[in-house]
Parts: sequence; C-alpha cells; structure tokens
Amino acid sequence: RMCLSHRTGLKIYTRETVPGEEPYYTCLRDGSKDYESCVKEYLLKDDYLTMEPGEIMSMKMLANPPNGDYFQYNSAGFDVLVPIILKKTGLKDMGEVLKTYVTDPLGMSKTTYEPLSNTFPEYKDMKVGKITPRMCLSHRTGLKLPDRRTGPGEDPYYTCVRDESKDYEGCLKEYLLKDEYLTMEPGEILSMEMVANPPNPGYMTYNSTPFDILALIILKKTGLKDMGEVLKKYVTDPLGMSKTTYDCPNSLSTSEKPMMAFGMCSTSYEMAKIPQMFVRNGKKADGSVLLSENNVREIFQDNHNGGNPLPNSGLGKFTSCNKVENDYLPTDYTGPFVGYGLGTMMPTGVKGEWKMHTASVGGLWLVAPNRFAVYFGRHNAKGKYGREFDILNKFERASTFKVRHDGYIVVNETT
Repeated sequence: RMCLSHRTGLKIYTRETVPGEEPYYTCLRDGSKDYESCVKEYLLKDDYLTMEPGEIMSMKMLANPPNGDYFQYNSAGFDVLVPIILKKTGLKDMGEVLKTYVTDPLGMSKTTYEPLSNTFPEYKDMKVGKITPRMCLSHRTGLKLPDRRTGPGEDPYYTCVRDESKDYEGCLKEYLLKDEYLTMEPGEILSMEMVANPPNPGYMTYNSTPFDILALIILKKTGLKDMGEVLKKYVTDPLGMSKTTYDCPNSLSTSEKPMMAFGMCSTSYEMAKIPQMFVRNGKKADGSVLLSENNVREIFQDNHNGGNPLPNSGLGKFTSCNKVENDYLPTDYTGPFVGYGLGTMMPTGVKGEWKMHTASVGGLWLVAPNRFAVYFGRHNAKGKYGREFDILNKFERASTFKVRHDGYIVVNETT
C-alpha cells in the first residue's frame, strides 16, 4: 500500500540517466545483474530512507520539508512489489504474472491469431505461413488430410513421423507445411452451398493432423524440450493426472513425436478432471486458476465465431433431439451440430447450452457451464453414445433453469 501511494519514504532515483550515473538504474539495466539483488542493494536499505515508511505529514511539514527528498512522488517504490509478487505467486517473472492475472483473463492475448510465420519466419512468403493456432483448432487450415490409418510407406507424413530416425519438425515441414498441400485458402469461411458442392475432394475436411503444427509453436513459445514436459507442467501435474501421457503405444505416439489430436493415453477417472475444471470456469478443485475464464470462453466458441460446418462428419446430420418420441433413436442425439469451434461441439436443442466433444476413441465429455460436467469413456459406452445422450436429455427436460440467448443462466426456479 505504501509503494502504491508513494509513502515508502525511500529516496527518489532519476531513471533518465546513462549507465554509471545512477547506481540503481545502472544495476537494473546491466544484463548480468539480478533484478532482486539490484532492488535489495540500491533500494531496500535504511540509509536510503528520507522519512519513516508510511509517515503521514501535516501541511506544515509539506511546506517546510526537513530535507530535499522529503515526501517525493517516487515510482521506484513500485519495483519493491516485484519480488513480493513473484514470491507470493511462485511464477518465474512478471511476464507470467501479467499473462496469468491480467492479459489472459481480459482477453488481451492474441497468440491464437498469430500466423505461423511470426514464429517461423521461413514461411513469411508462403500461404501456409498464414495458418494460425485458431485455424488448426477449428479445422480451417485448408491442408489436405493425411491418412493415419495406414502402414509404413503408404502415407508419407505418417510414415515419416513414425520413423524413429526422422525428426518431428522435419516431417511436418516436409510433408505438411507446403503450399502444394493446401486444398483451400487457410482460414477460408465456407457457405453451405460450398459445403454441398466442394470444388475438390479434400475441400474442407475434418482434419486433426494440423493439430501437430501446434506442437511446433508450443515448444518454440515455452522453450520446453517436448510435449510430454508441456503436458506435465500445464495440465497433468496441476490437475493430478499422473497416468495421462503422450507416451501412448496404442496410438504410436510419444512425447517427442506426439499425435496431438489422438495420441494421448489416459483413464476415464483422470479424463473426468478436464470437464470438472471446465464446469468451474477454468479453476482446479482447490479454487486456484488453471485456465482463465476468457480462455474457457474461447474453447467453447461455436462455428459462428470462426469455425466451419462439418460436411463429412456423421455428427453434422443429426436432427433436433428434444422430442419425447425420439428418446431412443440412435442417430437423434442432441443435434444438429452447428459446427466445430476451438475443439468443442455445441449441440442445439437443450436449455443449458451444453459444450461438448464426442471423440471416436477418446470418449465423450460434456459441460453445462456452472451446472454439471460428465465424462463417458468410449469403451464404457454402448454404441454411439445414444444411451448416454438419452440420460442427459432426461436431466435437461427435468431442469427448471432458464437460459438467456447468450448461454448464461438467469435463474433456477427451484432454488
């Protein structure tokens, strides 16, 4: 409080100086010096005080200060906050603090909009250089679909990735990130007419292989050695998911060469912790923040905010389900699925604005924000989740929640 209200009593330093003129700022601007040490050596000493910390002055004292530095507007005292903040939060620097508590919660981070060429300048003059993480997550890269269900030699990209002698980044750059592999412009938004009459077979295909591009970007941004370290630091350790890993033989996936969209091994018990975190708007069970509320909203975007319809997915043809007579119709879940957002599907026809993902092998998770979350393991479900959706729909019809058009709950009439 004293730092913020200029009442530390510390003498003022002149920051508009050149190296050597002023000891505190000379130390700070020396790349070989430690920040905390500079603060302790040239700021936090009693002999640098011009008045008692927190001293309240009379107008007479202000008019006749006992020394020239007595009560100065002194923003150097703000620097004292840095060691305190880092000690309290456990974060490594003020960049992480700013991101965790300010820019991410307020939606001030534009990383998902950054073109690939920002991170890898060699793509500056290529169309694939325009691909963004957001495009990868919403199936809008425009890249052709490699076939992962092939043996060695049949698909060049997956043959390369699964070859232990080949480099992961090299495989991506050689067999994925080339303009000749584009079937449409990166980020192109399609009309339903274009979906119905595509100009070529690969046009707007549900394509999770470009998720692998995210691995290159993430490793470059974090400086970590592989995706196993990334997963451990940002997801599994914070959520207590010790059995969840990219080292997954069933998917021919490893931490060094992860199959980003389908290469993780886990358990139903641990996977349930993901929707539990989502239903708490990004918080862990202990109330601490894993994802900012803004990031959760971003993940839960629908296709109207940047995704595309799914012309070649069975999920695209499901009809509205909230009709009693269709309770057990296996193809009548919660559709129609309006599209694919940032990795999340939004079924219509339910009161609670469900957010969900139905995976072919990874199970089904569903979140009704602020209400409940559920995870069904794929091998626990019978058929194509028909029974599970029917159970959830019965809960939904019995609910007395009212929901505004933007999905936020207004009132629960029962409570």
